[in-house]
Amino acid sequence: MPVAPRLPLLASLAVAGSLAAFTLLDRPARATPPAGPGARAVEEVRLGYFPNLTHATALVGVERGLFAAELGADVKLTTATFNAGPAAIEALFSGALDATYIGPNPTVNAFSKSKGEAVRVVS
Repeated sequence: MPVAPRLPLLASLAVAGSLAAFTLLDRPARATPPAGPGARAVEEVRLGYFPNLTHATALVGVERGLFAAELGADVKLTTATFNAGPAAIEALFSGALDATYIGPNPTVNAFSKSKGEAVRVVS
C-alpha cells in the first residue's frame, strides 16, 4: 500500500488537537522484501515525535495503537522519540524517519532549507 492513501488519515490525526507540526519526508515508506515463497512485502512507516504533552496526538495515537490500526497489518509502525526539533529534522533528512511531529520553527527551517522539495507539512 503506498503512503498516499494513508495521508488523509495521518493528516486528520495530526490536526486533531495537536499544536505540533506533522512533517513528512517526500518519499514513499520503505518496504521489506518478502521472506519466502508466497510471502508479502511488509512496509514500514517510521514516525518521530517528542515524548511530552505538546505531542499529545502522537502519544495517544501510538499508545492506543491508532496509527498502527489505520496503517493496517501489512505495515509496521516504528517510532522514535526526540527532545528537540533539529534532531528530528536531522533524522528526517538522513532517511531515518518517514514522518515526524515537530514545532513550527523546525518545520519552517526544514521547508526553507529544502526549498519545499524534501518535506511536506501536513498540519
